[in-house]
Amino acid sequence: FDNPGGSAGLYALVGLTSLLVAMASLVLVVSSARQAQAEAAERPEPWSASLAGTVARLGRSLGVGAALLVILGGLYGLVVASIAFAPATVLLTFPLWLVGSLLAVVRLSLAPVAAALAPPGTRALAISWDLTRGRFWAVLGRCLLLVLVGLMLSILASLVASPFAAIGGEGGSSLQPGAERIPLEELLGSNPAVLAIRQLFGALGNG
Repeated sequence: FDNPGGSAGLYALVGLTSLLVAMASLVLVVSSARQAQAEAAERPEPWSASLAGTVARLGRSLGVGAALLVILGGLYGLVVASIAFAPATVLLTFPLWLVGSLLAVVRLSLAPVAAALAPPGTRALAISWDLTRGRFWAVLGRCLLLVLVGLMLSILASLVASPFAAIGGEGGSSLQPGAERIPLEELLGSNPAVLAIRQLFGALGNG
């Protein structure tokens, strides 16, 4: 992306809100898991306690989430490297990336939750791998369902944000095919209120 307008603050806003959304989503997901665990054990706890307990161990969950991103990034890098050095090898690396990414996302999907709920020193990745054994397709189906829900929430967020966009004068500009420069504002909008609303809906949807 190129930013000829020089609005560095927008880049900072995008980076900050993306980080906050990731953290808020993780807190909501893990807190919901704590609620479910407490109900299953017939020891209900208030949401405030679930949130406080989640925040106290947020660092472990973020660490596990970062490890999952490294795994997915390594698989993606393998495909990019194969295209750059030997394009024909992409016929091998792309299926490897596709299968490996699905396997990692599904079998390790519970790792951030395990990191926040399991006793200290427990291997969260191993717990997630064990819990999802024999349930690959069931978990994958639910992941795809969540993707669809996220898309619907994105559409809803755009509708809610549209009055703010009109006030802010975004005007609904569109990208031109073949353009050499694509300002970030063209993709995300220059109105901070619109971006904040979209990010908020994203966090609630993930939760």
